[in-house]
Amino acid sequence: MVEVGVVVGVVVGVEVGVEVVVNGPHPDKLARLDLEKLICDLDSARFKRRISWRDVAAETGVAASTLTRMAQGKHPDVDNFLCLLEWLKASHATYLEKS
Repeated sequence: MVEVGVVVGVVVGVEVGVEVVVNGPHPDKLARLDLEKLICDLDSARFKRRISWRDVAAETGVAASTLTRMAQGKHPDVDNFLCLLEWLKASHATYLEKS
């Protein structure tokens, strides 16, 4: 099994379906970040907890401006991605699609 710390290496580009380098058993394979699913899951968790996006930013340590850019289709950097995963209590595999 691949650990989260070594799975997501480099985020490339700013469009939905960004390619990330995956290190592990098959480092030559690329995965795409499903940004739409990530945003949807963040919004669902936010709604269930009845908190604002600013509260999400405070709780995750991810800047509110980063969350806004994500909603506009920009991808988070690896550190922010991992913070959001931790807040969601989700696996990276949930949001990475093999290309």
